[in-house]
Amino acid sequence: PPPPRHTPRHPTPRTPGGRTTVRTPGGDPTAPASDDRPPTRTSGGRTAARTRSRRSATRAGTAAAVLLALAAAALTACGPDPDPTPAPEPSPTGSPVERLADFTGLTPPETAEDIDVTEDTTGDDRRRMTASFRTDRAAADAFCAADGLDVYHDPEGPTEEEREAFAAGADTVDGATTCRGISAEAGPVQREILVLYPEDDHASVHVIAYEYD
Repeated sequence: PPPPRHTPRHPTPRTPGGRTTVRTPGGDPTAPASDDRPPTRTSGGRTAARTRSRRSATRAGTAAAVLLALAAAALTACGPDPDPTPAPEPSPTGSPVERLADFTGLTPPETAEDIDVTEDTTGDDRRRMTASFRTDRAAADAFCAADGLDVYHDPEGPTEEEREAFAAGADTVDGATTCRGISAEAGPVQREILVLYPEDDHASVHVIAYEYD
């Protein structure tokens, strides 16, 4: 019988650098063996992903802070609501004669004409009243001496300061009479009166009264 055939083995060729080549039909014997395994994720990739996530969160937080700051600035610019307009003082009731008598304790004579009464407040928020009227001389003198007021007659007439204080512009033919005193029953209230005499039997009466501490 014929001797058995011996199939020679050919060593797997290696390329420079130690890479192993695999012969494939029609392939390049020098091509390196392919590796079909999926790429391995490295710790560097995970770190990069976390960094991107943190940056996104930081940007979102910064944007929210900016919006809150803008809203606060807008509210500050608008400012608080202004103080509401104070309610007007109630209108005084009663006739001028009644109002003058109620506040000062002095009642104008029945012959009084052109009675004018004005109310306001002093610089320290105390109630104040001014009044004026015309009457005959005898009635004016009686009004000025009522309720224990101190009376003083000045034949030279009022000073410029007195005229300005009482808003008294009338001329006088017989000087001026001033009366002053406090009414304890009225509050207390300080009363000051200036009487001028534009004619012999005519008088112009001016009153200033204010709350007194």
